[in-house]
Amino acid sequence: QDADAWNYVDDRFDGRKELWIRSSLSGTGKYANRQSLILRDTFTSSQRWTPLAEYQFGSQLSPLKTISLLNNFTHSVQQNNQTGTAYESKSMTLPDMVFSISDLEKFFFASRWVSSTNLKLRYSEIASTNIGSDEKTERKYGGDLRFLLFNTFDTILVYDKQDSWKDDLRARESLEDVAGEDFSAQTSFFMGNWRFTPKVMYSKYEKRLVRGQLSQSSTEITPSLNVRLDFNLPRGVKLPFLNRMYNATNRVIWNSTLAYTKRKSPVEVNNNYDMLDLTSSLDYELSQNLRLNVAGGVQWLNHAYVATEDYMAYNLAANVTVQF
Repeated sequence: QDADAWNYVDDRFDGRKELWIRSSLSGTGKYANRQSLILRDTFTSSQRWTPLAEYQFGSQLSPLKTISLLNNFTHSVQQNNQTGTAYESKSMTLPDMVFSISDLEKFFFASRWVSSTNLKLRYSEIASTNIGSDEKTERKYGGDLRFLLFNTFDTILVYDKQDSWKDDLRARESLEDVAGEDFSAQTSFFMGNWRFTPKVMYSKYEKRLVRGQLSQSSTEITPSLNVRLDFNLPRGVKLPFLNRMYNATNRVIWNSTLAYTKRKSPVEVNNNYDMLDLTSSLDYELSQNLRLNVAGGVQWLNHAYVATEDYMAYNLAANVTVQF
């Protein structure tokens, strides 16, 4: 991938007739000069491996057949020239791997209580270098576990952690150190036409600059509950004077979410608050051609230290859709 930019190109020059790859543009005029140049070479490769798919196992070991490994490799070299100043950067992603396995309940003879289990583990590392200037490494790893408990509770657990650090190659000291982690747990179940989805999310973030100086730090936890009702009462409406029935679906979808967020930070004063957020929407579908949507929400914020930051906000909207 190449790109360049030129100044003071002769107005008679027609670039549509020119093709230049890894060479300088010619015929641009006496006063033309190149402002910037980017030369980028990228190599990518993907591999997928199911090492035990063709083996025969007993029922307890059958999940081994579902093991899958997916890896991506990327190597990029970029040369830049900006108004005569040249520099080069390199980036490599290795590994970028995802490990997955299904039906874990068979290992523990737990099929009576748990089913449809699926585990995914992720790990990636990206190294970027501006030659002669700085070097940065990013490392991410985590996983998620999904399963159906008692044939009722559709549950998923997710954890991710990210670390990155940046070093000055000339001064040989740390420029930046970032650490963050996220965790969430969610389940969903039905009670008649009602679907309930409780969820909790937790996140932590920290950033340090030169000599370990703490620049950003925050912790946030958000429990929430989503309630959804979906039902329809199909009926027909007799049209006067036409002696015809207009088929009405009468579908109703009510979706509401209540969330509470508590955020704390020892560094940034504005990141210390409690917030309650309630949103709700109602969709009524008379037929495929006519639909009504009403939505609204209320949000309360209570700041821990600055009273002037407290607020309450609300919104209300309605929308009618008619299709012909």
